[in-house]
Amino acid sequence: MARDLTRLKGLSSVNALTEGAQQGTVLELDPSQIRVEKQVRKKFRNIEELARSMKEEQQSPIIVSPLDKNTNTYLLQKGERRLRAAMLIGEGFKIKAIVDPTIRTKSKSTASQLAENIQREPLTPIEVAIALVDLREQMKEEGKKGTGRELADYCNKPESWVSKHLALADLPDELAALIDDEITSDSELIQSLAKICELKPDLYLQLIDQARSEGGLSRSEARDHLKAAKGAPAPKQPSEPPHVTSQMNPLTKDQSGTEVEAGGVGQGGIETSDPQAQQSGEDNLAKEQNGGGSLPKTPPPATTPSEPGAGHTELNPTPPTARQQAKKLGKSEVREIPADQMVMQVRVCTDKKHFTGELLLNVVCGNPNKGMVSYLDGSKQQKGLFDLDQIEIITIAQLASGD
Repeated sequence: MARDLTRLKGLSSVNALTEGAQQGTVLELDPSQIRVEKQVRKKFRNIEELARSMKEEQQSPIIVSPLDKNTNTYLLQKGERRLRAAMLIGEGFKIKAIVDPTIRTKSKSTASQLAENIQREPLTPIEVAIALVDLREQMKEEGKKGTGRELADYCNKPESWVSKHLALADLPDELAALIDDEITSDSELIQSLAKICELKPDLYLQLIDQARSEGGLSRSEARDHLKAAKGAPAPKQPSEPPHVTSQMNPLTKDQSGTEVEAGGVGQGGIETSDPQAQQSGEDNLAKEQNGGGSLPKTPPPATTPSEPGAGHTELNPTPPTARQQAKKLGKSEVREIPADQMVMQVRVCTDKKHFTGELLLNVVCGNPNKGMVSYLDGSKQQKGLFDLDQIEIITIAQLASGD
């Protein structure tokens, strides 16, 4: 007797319809139904905290590929931290998942994981470096060159970001351990230590110990050590005070109320760059006030005393002209200016972005290791507090005159 297979054919059609209906919908899966292959994230932090949150609140769905009939599992695309948290919960916990039928090359899949992980829970610089190396190899297998520009386009990041992280791909064990132990994630600091390791291994080990100490190791310290390791000469100290053009210096008052030029010597004035001369000037001034001393017979040619005023002597009766104020200083010249006219341009480097701005010298924070920076974010002027280790001084200049 022939069997009626009509019902089986109908069941096959229902299964095919079910598979199609899965795409783009949210499923509730047992964690054992999800298969994990190589992921860009290597270190999984705060899984217990995430598990508690997932038990109490709604969880963002993970992304999986369509059901593999051979293994009866779904391949994980994005969301390994959430999957691990679901496995930790146990007790029949079902994890939400969305089926994404998009067919991607290996390189596109890696780039997609990299972008998603950076946005959700920042990867360590080492994880980013390893992922970029894998991505470059996958691109080459697909017939591409895998250049820095191509990697930057794939990740939607600047090429400088790619090159800085690629330099971290092959690090000494001690340095990689600093990152794994969450002592630092500063890519510039890590890169400086890696170069010091090549030049001076003994110094490198000392700095590793310093980084693990309570005081830690700042980015600027590592940068200075790297310069020294490369044989950069120590900054030269001038043998004599730098030349100061008297007409370019605004007058300042010493403690006695006497107006003097910065770096100049006047009637009862002090030489600001010479401590001994400063003490001598103060002694002469004290004698004059007590009636027991006399003024220098021949004042320096750079100063022209006028008649004494009420309690002070004016050393430069003719104010500098606008042209003189705007005159560019020579490399060996200095000018003393009011603090509110100082403009300090800085570069801020965080793990997420690099930008330039102005360090606000009239704003202080309760944390002495932070500074306030004003910067442009798109077309908007923003202000933010940043660690001093993340701030690099570029230029120090005087505020331009509006005259």
